Amino acid sequence: NNIVNVVIDGATVTAPGNVFTGMKVGSVVRYAKPGFSTETYNKVASVGAGGTNLTLQAITTGVPGVYEGALATGDSISVPMFIGAPFITGSGTLYAPCIRY
Repeated sequence: NNIVNVVIDGATVTAPGNVFTGMKVGSVVRYAKPGFSTETYNKVASVGAGGTNLTLQAITTGVPGVYEGALATGDSISVPMFIGAPFITGSGTLYAPCIRY
């Protein structure tokens, strides 16, 4: 019951048919923008009423070859997105799928 694929349109993130639960302002998310070889990291700036959407903010301009920090621009994109997890369990990954209820 986890949200994996989301639609990002500018700074707005939606997961059609799902709501974001447990997401907090300041949480860090990661995703891969088409055409970039490194992942993008952004912060959650706000959570929409009822968890229907998220608004992201850039964290920095990024570090070349390491990560991108700018928001997605241009057309909306549909990509897998993950939230930073404060613990490491199971497979030992640092990031976990977004939770859907």
